Amino acid sequence: ISNCLNSIQYLNYTADHEAAQVYLGRFARLIRMTLQYSRKVFITVSEEIAYLSEYLQMEQLRLKERLHYTIDNELEHGTLIPAMLLQPYVENALKHGISDLPYGGTVNIGFSKAGTNLVIKISDNGPGFSDGHSAESMGLRLSSTKALSYNELFNMDVTIQCSNKQESDSHGTGAVICIIIKTNKKWKNQLHVLSS
Repeated sequence: ISNCLNSIQYLNYTADHEAAQVYLGRFARLIRMTLQYSRKVFITVSEEIAYLSEYLQMEQLRLKERLHYTIDNELEHGTLIPAMLLQPYVENALKHGISDLPYGGTVNIGFSKAGTNLVIKISDNGPGFSDGHSAESMGLRLSSTKALSYNELFNMDVTIQCSNKQESDSHGTGAVICIIIKTNKKWKNQLHVLSS
């Protein structure tokens, strides 16, 4: 919110009123979606993609050609996932991963399956995590805590893995967040109760 308001203030200061109007429109939609989804326990993959797309398009107005992103989905659009879990990781990729790169950067988000498990990967081409860096963001800490809460309250098995691309690819750079949601029978039963 702070970044958005600063950007809107800057656009007004430079008399770019048309861009400020577009930015305000996207900002209003994002706030409405945030309020709507924060009241839900689970949202569909299509809702999550719409939310992340709105957020990334708004950030693209701020970062312009310095931000490139892709969202790839191999899951059914109605697949349910924990609400409001991914955005802090995407924001971290922008803030710590690519926003300081002079030539711009890329954030890739992928939804896929590995066997019966749901796999969500968020990666960037920035410098990657430095020692202790992955624990710095409050948003990341809150998301990790939220994942633990889902595990305890809804019989889920959500694990979050943070790594650098350099660990598996000597020519690669950037950070990778991998969120694995193991779909067990107890969770499926719980989902059926919540969605009915």
